[in-house]
Amino acid sequence: MTDRELPRAAQPPRTSPDLPSGDPYSHTHPDSVLRGDSPPMTLTLATRPRAFTTDAPPADPVRDWLAQLFAPQPDLVPFAPPPLALPNCTPAEAAAVARAVACPDLFVFHAPDPAAGERIIGHIVATAAQTDVSARILILSPHANAADRISERLVNTGLTSIVRALAEDENPARPSPVVARHTSQAIGTARVEQLRRESQAAIATIETRHAKLQRVLEVTEQLAFICSEHEELARQNESIAAAVRGEAVATPSTAFTAELQQRLEVQCPVLAEYHSAIATQQAHQNTLAALRQQHEDMTPKPGFFARLLGKPKSGHDQADLDRQIHETELELEQLRARVATLQAETDALTPTAESEREAGIRAEIERRQSEIANRMAALQTERGRLQQETGELARTFESPAGTGDNWEATQTALSHELQSARQNHTDFEQRATELARQLLTERRIVVGVPGSLFSDPVFDALAAASTHEPDFTLLILDRAEELTEPDFVNLAKLASRWILIGNIAGDNTPSPGPTAATRFAPGRNGRTPELRFATRLARILDREVWACEGERLVCHLAHLTLQQRHEMVQEPLLDHPEIELRFSIALSGEPILAEVVFPASLSVVAAKEFLFHELGEVLLRTWGEVVWHETPTTLMACWPTVEHADTGAECWLELEHGIREKLVGQGSAYFTAAVAFDRAAGWDHDRAAEWLGVHLISESASRFATILSTTSSSR
Repeated sequence: MTDRELPRAAQPPRTSPDLPSGDPYSHTHPDSVLRGDSPPMTLTLATRPRAFTTDAPPADPVRDWLAQLFAPQPDLVPFAPPPLALPNCTPAEAAAVARAVACPDLFVFHAPDPAAGERIIGHIVATAAQTDVSARILILSPHANAADRISERLVNTGLTSIVRALAEDENPARPSPVVARHTSQAIGTARVEQLRRESQAAIATIETRHAKLQRVLEVTEQLAFICSEHEELARQNESIAAAVRGEAVATPSTAFTAELQQRLEVQCPVLAEYHSAIATQQAHQNTLAALRQQHEDMTPKPGFFARLLGKPKSGHDQADLDRQIHETELELEQLRARVATLQAETDALTPTAESEREAGIRAEIERRQSEIANRMAALQTERGRLQQETGELARTFESPAGTGDNWEATQTALSHELQSARQNHTDFEQRATELARQLLTERRIVVGVPGSLFSDPVFDALAAASTHEPDFTLLILDRAEELTEPDFVNLAKLASRWILIGNIAGDNTPSPGPTAATRFAPGRNGRTPELRFATRLARILDREVWACEGERLVCHLAHLTLQQRHEMVQEPLLDHPEIELRFSIALSGEPILAEVVFPASLSVVAAKEFLFHELGEVLLRTWGEVVWHETPTTLMACWPTVEHADTGAECWLELEHGIREKLVGQGSAYFTAAVAFDRAAGWDHDRAAEWLGVHLISESASRFATILSTTSSSR
C-alpha cells in the first residue's frame, strides 16, 4: 500500500482556543483583532504599517489555504526532496531537513527537546541558504534566549548574513558577543562607521599624495636652482685668477687691494714710509694750492684814483699769508727730497715687494677657489639628497594619471581625484542614515521574536527592498506549540513557505481517543477542551508510515481524520495478543485496518516481517541515490547515504524469495540501506529494477517529522 493509496483526512475547520495569559506568541498592540469575549491576547502582526481602507478586505490566501487543509479531503501535493548529505546529521534528520526545505507549503517538526529543535533549525537554514542563494529566511522564537542561541549557532556554522532582530524592550548589548555583533544596530552603525573611516582614509591618502606631489614640485624647483648655481660657480672658478689680478691693479680701492697693500707694508716698512711720505706730500701740495688761492683772492685790484695816482693798496694779513706760503713751499721741497730718497730705497726693494704681491694674489685666488669648491660640494650633496627624495616620491605616482616627469598632468589628475573623494564623503554624510538601512538588505537571514516585527528596522529595510509580497521566502517558527491559529495566519503572510518546530505532538504521535498523552489547550467558559492548533496541523500533515507511541512502534496503514481516530476499534491479535490491531471505517463506509501497534519488546525487523508475511506489505524506506553492485551471485541496490552512516544496529530481513533487505537504525528512524537480489532465484538487473520501481515511493505527501534528542534513543 503506497502513501497515495491511503484515505485522505476529513477534518472540519475549527478556531483554535485562546492562549492563556503570558503566551509569548501573543502581544497587545493597537492593531489587535479581538476574538469574541476573549481578552486582548492576540493581534494582527505586520512588519510595517499597512494602508487601511473601508472597502471589503480582499480574500486572505493563508486562511483560504488553511480552510482547504482542514477540509474533509485536503489536497496535499506529494513532492520528492533532493538527496542531501548533511554533516553531523543522522539519515532520519537529513531526510527530514531535505523534505522540509523542499516542501512547497507547510512542514511540521515534532521536537520535544528544544536543543534538538534549535540544532535542526540550524541545518534547515544552512540547507535553504545553500539551495537558494537569493532566499530570505525569517526565524521567530517566542523566547529571546532561544533566538540568541539560534543566531549564534547560525553564525558559528558560517552563516554570517544574519540579523538578530530585537523587540523594543530588548537590549542591543546581547549576552553573547557574537549575537551582539549581528543586531541591526551593530550592522548598520558599525558598517556605516567603517565606510566613514574608509572614506576619510581615502581622502587622507589622496591628501598625503597631494602633499608629496607638492614636495616633488618644490624639490624639482630647488634642483633647477642648484644646477643653475652650480654652473655659475663653475664659470666663476674658471675666471678667478684673472679677476683677482685685475683687482690687484685696479684703481678703485677694494678689500682685496687694501689687504694686499697692508701685506706689502708689513713685509716692507720702507714702502709704508714711502706711501706715507707721498700722502703727506700730496697733503702739502693741496695746502699750498689753497694758500695761493687765498693770497690771490686777498690782493686788491687798483681803484680808479689809485691807478690814476699810481699808489697800490696793501694790508697786514697779506704779509702773514705770504709767510705761510713760503713755509709751505719749503716743507714741500723737503718732502719731495724725502720722497725721492724713499723712492730710491723702494726701487731697491722692488723684487721683494713683487714677490710678496704675487704671494698675496695667489693666496686670494686659492681662497676664492676653495670657497667655490666647498659651495659646489655642498650643492652636489644637496642635489644628491633631493634627487633621492624625488625618486622615492616619484614611485608614489607611477599611475596612468601621470608618471615620470609629467608632474603637471599628475597634479591635475590628483586634484580632480581629491575633489571627487571629498564630494563622495560629503554625499556619504548626507545619506549615512539611509545607507545604514540599505545595508540591512544585504542580510538574507533574520532571527528574532514576534515583538521585533514592530520595532526592528531590518523589516522596514527588507520590505522597502522587496519588489513583491511576501518579503520572505521561508518562515520558521520555533516553539510552535505556543502558536494560535490567528497568530499563524498573520505571521504566515510574511513568507511564502512555513516550517513549524516544537513540542507539537506531545509525548507521542496521535493515538485513538482523548488519552492523557494527547496535548490539549485549556478549556475556557466550560467549553470542551480542544487540541492545540499546531497539534491539529501535525495530525493532518503527518503521513508517516512509522511512528512511536511511548515505547511502542506503530505502523500507519491509513491516514485518518480525528473523527475516524476517535471511532477506531482496538483488538489484540489472536495468536499474538501483544500486537494490537486498530480498525476504522473508511470514507466509503467499509472497515479498514488502519494501524498495527507492536509491543516495546518487538524489534522493527520483527515488525516488518509480520507486516510482510501477514499483510504482504513491503515498506522500503530509502534515502539518497541508489547505487548498484553486482557479483556473480548477487545483485545489490545500495543507498550509500544511509549505508555508511553511523546509525547503530544493522540487520538483514528476508522478504520475497531471493530478496533480502538491509536495515540500519532503530525504531521508527530505521532506513533501508540495501536490497540484495539472489541470482540463483532468477533475479537479474531488469527484474530487480522493476521490483524496486514498484515498491519504492519517490514522492510523499507527508509534511511531518519527529526529531529526537541527541542523547535519547529509540527502539
